[in-house]
Amino acid sequence: MRSQRDQWNELARTDPLWAILTDPEKRNGGWNEAEFFASGRNEAAGVMEQAAKFNAPSRRHCALDLGCGVGRATQAFCDYFDDVIGVDIAPAMIEAARAYNQYGKRCRYVLNASSNLRAFSDGAFDLVYSCITLQHLPRRHIRAYLAELIRIVHPQGLLVFQLPDRYRNRKDWLTHTLYGFLMRTLLRRADVMEMHGISKKRVTALLRANGAEVLAIAEDSMAGPKWLGWRYYARRR
Repeated sequence: MRSQRDQWNELARTDPLWAILTDPEKRNGGWNEAEFFASGRNEAAGVMEQAAKFNAPSRRHCALDLGCGVGRATQAFCDYFDDVIGVDIAPAMIEAARAYNQYGKRCRYVLNASSNLRAFSDGAFDLVYSCITLQHLPRRHIRAYLAELIRIVHPQGLLVFQLPDRYRNRKDWLTHTLYGFLMRTLLRRADVMEMHGISKKRVTALLRANGAEVLAIAEDSMAGPKWLGWRYYARRR
C-alpha cells in the first residue's frame, strides 16, 4: 500500500481538506474549516440517528474511524462516545488530524500502514465507521479491511461503512480508468485518486462469510454522482 500512502501524504501537504471532500469549488484551500468540520458533525448525527433504529450500539465506550484523514468525522463522534480513535495510512494526515484535534486525549490518531488492524483486539469498538476511504484502495485490500472491521467491532456494536458499487455508465468507467492511469502513472498526479467499487451482492457475501449480520443497506452518494454506491449497516454475529 506504499503508493496509496505516498499519494495521501502528498495530498495532506498540499490540499488536505479538499482531498477528503473533493468539491471542485473548494480546491486549492477553498474549504472553510468551520464548514468542513460541521459536515462531519452532520454526518455523525445521521449515522447515530440510523443506529438508533437498530438499538445499537448498546454501549458507547469507544469508536473507530478508519481512513480518518484530518479527523472530520473522528472528532464528531466524540459527541457520542467516551473515546474515539482515528486510523489513517498517511503520516501527514495523522499529523494534521492531531493539529486539528479539539478533544484532547478522548480523540486519538493512529498510523496504520497495512490492510490489517492487528493493533486492535477483537471486539474492541462499539462503533466501527469508514466513509470515502475503502473506495480508494485496491479490491484485495478492501476485502482484507472488511474482515478486520468485523473482527474489531463488539458483538453488541455497529459497523457502518460506505462503498461504491459500479459506475452508472460504462463510458464513464472507461474514461476514468484510462484518464486515471495516465494521470497517476505517467504524470504522477497525486490529486487524481484511485476509485474502486465492489457489487452490493459481493459485499453482502463478504460480510456474511466473515461473521457479520447485515442490518440495512441504503443508497449512498458520497462517491459522486457517476457512481452507484451503498452505505452498509452490520453487526458481528
